[in-house]
Amino acid sequence: MQVEASQGALIVRVGKRFAGPEAVRLAEALGAFSPLSRVTLDFTGVEAFEEQAVISLARALGVLRGARVVIRGLAQEQHRRFRALGVRGAEIEDLPEAAARLSSARGKPKP
Repeated sequence: MQVEASQGALIVRVGKRFAGPEAVRLAEALGAFSPLSRVTLDFTGVEAFEEQAVISLARALGVLRGARVVIRGLAQEQHRRFRALGVRGAEIEDLPEAAARLSSARGKPKP
């Protein structure tokens, strides 16, 4: 995981896996650099998501007040999951290549 912070903005690029330890580190970064005006979470390199990590991240995002949150690189499955968990204030960018990458990594046909 790569974290860049400057003047109230935080950019986090997640590696190939988003599991419990990554969710904890991400939540810690959100807390350490608060207050934030903009948060960008880049999941374009992630090949595997763990359900509990997504739940933990949704909780961490719920405590951000007033920050513009952009989430990149989610496949449709994760996009729906974040929405179902109440992550509504975030701008979730759809990337067809992310969906295709995750589908092929799991052996599923591409949408």
